[in-house]
Amino acid sequence: MRNNIKYNALSIIIILSLMLGYVAYAEDTNTTNTSGTPTNNLEQRIQSIKDKRAEFKTEIEAIKEQTALKINEVKTNFKESLKNIKDENKKISAEKIVDIIQGLNTKRTDNLSAKIDKIENVLVSIESRIAKANSNGLDTSLVKIEVEKAKVAIAQARDAVSVQSKKVYSVNVTSEATLKSEMKNLRDTFSKDMKALNAVVKSAHEAVKNTATTLVKIPKIDEVISN
Repeated sequence: MRNNIKYNALSIIIILSLMLGYVAYAEDTNTTNTSGTPTNNLEQRIQSIKDKRAEFKTEIEAIKEQTALKINEVKTNFKESLKNIKDENKKISAEKIVDIIQGLNTKRTDNLSAKIDKIENVLVSIESRIAKANSNGLDTSLVKIEVEKAKVAIAQARDAVSVQSKKVYSVNVTSEATLKSEMKNLRDTFSKDMKALNAVVKSAHEAVKNTATTLVKIPKIDEVISN
């Protein structure tokens, strides 16, 4: 009964950390040798993540600059196409829709990028527990397989964010009669793109969750990690 209680508590801690994006590996980043270099594989992994995140941030900032230029070009073309529309209110409404969609795309891709970072933080937290289990002689082969799957899923999620960040939303208005349907198609396209991106990020979340649940199934893992 006592072991079951520990096991359940460990499960809850890991799952909650996954939900909240809790960073449980911060203490591991402070241990370095006299040369200031990482002293173990986990620290190397953490440093590698920091480096990749910095590269990704630089990449996204460059994409935003390029996208901003495209947006200005698209806005100019869109306004030109709106000359076919006589109703000024419809023109204003159409321009607002395009601006809102593009703004939402930037905001949501930024938010999802931050969410991916939190998901990855939890994976590293799990990896630190795996390292401890390893050092205590437990068989962690199955959970290590899940870790690799989660790494792939996280990389795919970041790639998807990068692709989505490059998208510019607009439409070439052909006539006042088709304006409504064209704007609806634009909104639907954006909604479909975001649904697809959310699904990829969710897959990364599920992959890390599977890693956590595989970890807590290891016999005696609760005793090792609790000590």
